[in-house]
Amino acid sequence: MLALGRKRGESITMVVGGMVVVVKIYDVGKAVVRLAIEAPPEVRIIRTELLANGKNPKATPAEPGTS
Repeated sequence: MLALGRKRGESITMVVGGMVVVVKIYDVGKAVVRLAIEAPPEVRIIRTELLANGKNPKATPAEPGTS
């Protein structure tokens, strides 16, 4: 695991299998950090709590901004 410190507006870029994924710190609140994730459509982005609750990770992806 890699742990990084980032400020609001900063980002990290990951290249996985030739695909570029950018994670930007969108907002920082008292108890919540909001992330903006830019990735190709082939990259599935699933919140961990949905997997823990037994939700089907192969279900149709939600529209942007709804997850």
